[in-house]
Amino acid sequence: MKHVSTSALAQERGISPKELFQQLSEKGWIYKKDDKWQLTKTGQMVGGEMNYNPKYGEYIVWPQNLDLNKDVNAEDTLSSTKIGEHFGISAQKVNLILAELGWIEKSEIGGWYVTKQGIKNGGYEMISQDGIPYVIWDKTILKNKSVSFTGSKTIEKVSGNNEYGDDFRNKYPRNIRTQDGHYVRSKGEAIIDNYLYNHRIVHAYERLVPIEEKMYSDFYIPEGRVYIEYWGLEDDANYEKRKKEKQELYAKNDLQLIELRESDIERIDDTLPRLLRAYKINID
Repeated sequence: MKHVSTSALAQERGISPKELFQQLSEKGWIYKKDDKWQLTKTGQMVGGEMNYNPKYGEYIVWPQNLDLNKDVNAEDTLSSTKIGEHFGISAQKVNLILAELGWIEKSEIGGWYVTKQGIKNGGYEMISQDGIPYVIWDKTILKNKSVSFTGSKTIEKVSGNNEYGDDFRNKYPRNIRTQDGHYVRSKGEAIIDNYLYNHRIVHAYERLVPIEEKMYSDFYIPEGRVYIEYWGLEDDANYEKRKKEKQELYAKNDLQLIELRESDIERIDDTLPRLLRAYKINID
């Protein structure tokens, strides 16, 4: 999203800069210090940023689509430190859990960026005084069912995935052992698992996807935060229905998905590397 100065934003909206500065001040998004406008924490939460010009020094810029009616309250947010204190763990552990969920990602200069998925779950990206990004969270994160800060694992990972029903479990039990010790339900899944293992790509099998709806992915690759679904059944009405539902959920939640079919498995050395490269995962 393009950011513009307060004066430019005022001009676009047909009001005077003085009037816009007053509105922003009344909202609590800016304040004046030493005769210069500064951003508040709430101002950062709605997208305001500090910019620098060699001639004019620091000034505030805003998203071009800034919503002046947006209601945010910095008092209703928590830092990773506060979240950690609530659950009795360190801030570092909190950030690792959130990164593993794909809600934040490490900055090259230190600190953390919020991802699209993180924004959907109440994350706000902030900038510290020394220019390091960090993320604060809406208080609802403490009760978010998609994340657990209390268990030894971030996301529940269970055997006996029942999302297709008991008939599916009974007909396709997890009884095929792969080279890395996973037990999968089909030869196609075994080929995928062994391929990832042999090419040293860290992956999880039947991973609970961190969204409100209950859904498991066939495979999850932390590098790139990519999910893999192998559509191995045809002419099964229940399976096709759930397949469509899952495709819609992946799209709705902006999750990165690779879809494989039986024809892809037959030439996996050609198809999977190409699909993985689209997410910057390279095969050795």
